[in-house]
Amino acid sequence: KLSGVKSLGKTTLSANVDGEGFDFHSMKDDLTAKITYFDYNGYRYQNIDINGKLEHKKFNGSFDINDKNLAIDFDGKFNLNQNPSYNFTADIKRADFHALKLMKDTLSISTYISSNFTGTTIDNILGKLLFEGTKLTTKQGSFDLDSIQVVSELRGDTAKRLILRSDMLNAGVEGKYKLTHLEGAFKSMLSSYLPSFKWKKVNAHVPQNFKFGIYLKDLTPITSIFIPDLKIPEKGLFIGNFNSEKNQMTINGSIKKLKYQNFEVDNLILDQGNSNESLFLNIALGTFAMDSLKFNDVG
Repeated sequence: KLSGVKSLGKTTLSANVDGEGFDFHSMKDDLTAKITYFDYNGYRYQNIDINGKLEHKKFNGSFDINDKNLAIDFDGKFNLNQNPSYNFTADIKRADFHALKLMKDTLSISTYISSNFTGTTIDNILGKLLFEGTKLTTKQGSFDLDSIQVVSELRGDTAKRLILRSDMLNAGVEGKYKLTHLEGAFKSMLSSYLPSFKWKKVNAHVPQNFKFGIYLKDLTPITSIFIPDLKIPEKGLFIGNFNSEKNQMTINGSIKKLKYQNFEVDNLILDQGNSNESLFLNIALGTFAMDSLKFNDVG
């Protein structure tokens, strides 16, 4: 296999390349390709058309997939130079991940994506990503989502803000943060309170100082995929902040109702904080029920 990718199998295609150069950095080519099929991970993808222009690490083009389990119309521009940028739309008419052998459980989606962002990693991406008219189908049923929007933007010289708005939840984080270094920052703080715990080695953390908020609406589309037994039928709110240099972290929040298998909780209130000497977590429950047992005012 020329690709060296074990999951990639046979393919049949015809292509026409008109241009000059073989070095990706300097080539100028017009590309037209029709892929009759290619095999990946035990599934045969069919009917793929590609049209585009590649010039000095910039791509402007489209591709269409019309497979029985995957139908996409994609059109966009990629600039892969020193400051990469991505501006594209994708009309995903159907994507059945179970039939494509990408997931064991039932999961299919249709949506329209529009995107305009720059960056090379999750830590420096700036821009917008929008999903509209999304329909999600899991083994728990079908869910219609009006819109899902993700925005990452600068706030001043060094601070950033990341916002998620959707029918399922709204969330935001603002300040100085690097998502890929959060684990190291949290573990560094917790190790000062639990020195005897054997923490797995992580990369040296980057200073973090941010505030965050999460407003829960209807998490059923998410929980039906990852935790089918978890039900949060009513709204919830969590706010907090984290400052790794000052060794400070607070989280406050509440959920009106939560169900998991045979457990049911009403009016959950969470209060977490810390001082120089201790880390504390207080949880209060209006009611806690398990099968025929029920307890009031727990915590």
